[in-house]
Amino acid sequence: MGELFAIYTLVIMGVCLCCATMSHAAWCASHNKTHRYVMGAALFYLADCLLVFMEDSFGYGVSGDMAAFGIPHPLGRTIISAGVLICVWQVICEYLDVQRRDVRVHPGVAYALLCLVIAALPASPATQMAFYSLRLVLLVCAAVFTTYKYAALQSTSRKKGMRCMAWLLILTLVLVAANLAENAVSILMMRPLVPSPDGEPLPFVSEHSMSENVLVLFYGIYA
Repeated sequence: MGELFAIYTLVIMGVCLCCATMSHAAWCASHNKTHRYVMGAALFYLADCLLVFMEDSFGYGVSGDMAAFGIPHPLGRTIISAGVLICVWQVICEYLDVQRRDVRVHPGVAYALLCLVIAALPASPATQMAFYSLRLVLLVCAAVFTTYKYAALQSTSRKKGMRCMAWLLILTLVLVAANLAENAVSILMMRPLVPSPDGEPLPFVSEHSMSENVLVLFYGIYA
C-alpha cells in the first residue's frame, strides 16, 4: 500500500511540475502576472507532495494517537499550504482586477496564523479536522467573494464573460464539499487503518484525499 501511495504522489508531483513549467514559459512570453502566480501555486503544491512522498517512503516518526490524529510537520505544512492558497488568491484577484493590498494580503496571513494556532492545540480528531478543513474554508470564501464581485459589476459584457466561468466555480464548490466529506469520514468516523513500516496507523494527510487531488489535477490541466 505504501508503494501505491508513493506512485500516486509521484503522478500528482509530475502534473504539478508540468503545470509550473508551462506557466513559467507562458509568463516569459507574455509577462502576465497571473501565470507567475499559477506557477507559484504549482511549485508550492509540488513541495507539499514532496513532503508527503518523503513521509510515505522514509517513515513517519510518530506513533499511537499522534500517528493517527497528529499533524506531521505543522510549520512546514502551514507555510506550503499558505503559499498555495495565497497564489490561488492572487490569480482570483488578478481576474477580478482587485488591486487593494489589504484584500490581497490579509486572507493569506489570517489563514497562516489560524493554522499555527490550531497546530499548537493537543492532537485530536477535532484539531486535525480543523487544520485540514481551514484551507477549504478559504476556498469557499474565495467563491463567495467572486460571486459578490460578479453581482457588483455594472458592465454587461464583463458579467457575460464571468458567467462563462460559472461552471468552474460550481465544480470547485462540489469538489470542496466532497473533500470536506472525505476529511470527515477519514478523521472523525474512522481511525486510519493502513499500517506504516513501524506497525502504527498512518497519519492522515490531505494530499492522499482523492477529491483534493482531483481539484489539483483539474486546475493543473486547466491552467
